[in-house]
Amino acid sequence: MNFLTLGAMALSLAGPSADETQAQGDWQGLDQEIQNLATSLQGESGVNISGFTVIRWDNSSDVGPYGGSIGEDLSGFTIQNARINITGEVGDYGFKIQPDFNASLTSTILKDAKVWWNFGDNFKLTVGQYKVPFAKRWLVSANKLAFLDRSVYLFQPMVDAGPPQTITVGQADYAVRDQGLMVGGTHDMFGWDVSVSNGGDGTENKYLIAGRAEVYVMGGGAPNYEGGYGIGDESAMTIGGGIVNDGSLPEGETSWTVDALWAMNPFTVGASILGNGSGYTSNLESATAWDIYGTYMFTPNEWELALKYEDTDDELATKVFTVGVNWYLYGPDSKWQLNYKNFTRSSGFADGGVIEAGIVLSF
Repeated sequence: MNFLTLGAMALSLAGPSADETQAQGDWQGLDQEIQNLATSLQGESGVNISGFTVIRWDNSSDVGPYGGSIGEDLSGFTIQNARINITGEVGDYGFKIQPDFNASLTSTILKDAKVWWNFGDNFKLTVGQYKVPFAKRWLVSANKLAFLDRSVYLFQPMVDAGPPQTITVGQADYAVRDQGLMVGGTHDMFGWDVSVSNGGDGTENKYLIAGRAEVYVMGGGAPNYEGGYGIGDESAMTIGGGIVNDGSLPEGETSWTVDALWAMNPFTVGASILGNGSGYTSNLESATAWDIYGTYMFTPNEWELALKYEDTDDELATKVFTVGVNWYLYGPDSKWQLNYKNFTRSSGFADGGVIEAGIVLSF
C-alpha cells in the first residue's frame, strides 16, 4: 500500500475537519429552521370545509311557514338549506365562501363571500358579502336555531296590506346579506360591529349603514346559538342592540332593535324588540315588533321543549305562537325538530296553523 493510500485512510478514520463539521452543522440548522417554518405556517393556514343541511316537511290548510296564504291542504317536503362552508386563514387574514345549493327559497345561491383581517389585539376588518350586523335573531346561523323558522318579523311582507293571497313575503333590509365593508372588535365584556354596504339600490349612490353592540353581562356572555345544548350551571347573559339605515328608501328608513339572551342549565330565555320608522310601506310603517322564547332541556343535551310568542305589530295584527320539541344528535347544530305554529290575525284575514318537522345535520 503506497503512502498516499495510507494517508487517505488515516484522514477518513480521523473524521471530518473542524470546517467540515461547522458546515454540516450549519446545513442541519438551516434544515431545522425550514422545517419549523413549514410547521408554523401549516398551523396558521389551510382550508377547512364544513357545512349543513336542513330538510323539512310542512303541513297546513291555510297559512305558510311565515304567515302568507299559500292555498289549502298544503303538505310537502323542502330542502331548506344545503350549504357548504369553505374557510381558511393565512396569518392575520382569513376568508369564507358559503354557497347554498338549495334554490327553492331564493334565486341567489352565494350566501357569504368575505375576506377579513385581524389587526391589533381585538379588531377585525371584513370586506365582501356578509350578514348585515343588526338583529341577533338574524345573526344566529340557520343550523343553530331553537325552531325551524326564524322570528316572523324578520320576513314581513314588504308591500301594503291586502288580502292574504296578495302578500308577497320578502326580507326586510335588516335581515339580508349585502356587499360592503365592516369593522368590529371585542373588548373583554363588550363587542361591536359597524357596516357600510350597498343597500337596496345596489351600486348606486345610496348606502345601507348598520351597527350592532353587545354586552356580556354574566358568565362571559350567552352562547352564539339558540337552545340549551351544552350550557353550564352558571348564569350567562348577553344584552345587545342594533340600528340600520337604508338610504335607498324614500325617507332613508331607520330601524332599531334591542335583544337579550339568558342561559343557565336547563333553561334559556331570549327576548327582542324591533322598531320601524315611517319609510316602509304601510304594512311595516312605524311597527314595533317583539318576541320572547324559552327552552327547557328535560333530558340533558338530548330532549328539549321550546316555546315562542311573537307580535309583529303589522296592519294585520299578526301574532304567532310556536311550540316545539328538539331531539339533539351530536351538538347544537345537529337535531330533529318538530314545531306547531299558530297564526292569528285581525278580523277579515285568515288564521291557521302549520305543522313543521325537519332534520338539521352539520359536519
